[in-house]
Amino acid sequence: LEMAERAALLESYLNCHVCSETFNDPVTLSCNHNFCSSCLQKFWEQSQNKNCPICKRKPLEEHPGVNFGLKELADSF
Repeated sequence: LEMAERAALLESYLNCHVCSETFNDPVTLSCNHNFCSSCLQKFWEQSQNKNCPICKRKPLEEHPGVNFGLKELADSF
C-alpha cells in the first residue's frame, strides 16, 4: 500500500459510526466498538436502551471511559 492509501485506511478506522467524523473523545464498549463519547450518549438517549449502535449488544459498562490511545491517534489526524 502506498502512504496515501495507508493514511486513508487508518483514517477510516478513526471515524465514528454514528457521526462519520474522526473520533472526538472516543470510548470503547466491551464489544470493542468505538464511538465519540457525545455521539454514544446521544444515541443512547434517543434509543431508550444502552446497547451498542453497531452490534446491538448490551455493554458491560454503563459509563465507558475515554480510550486515550485511540484519542491520541484520532487527535493526530
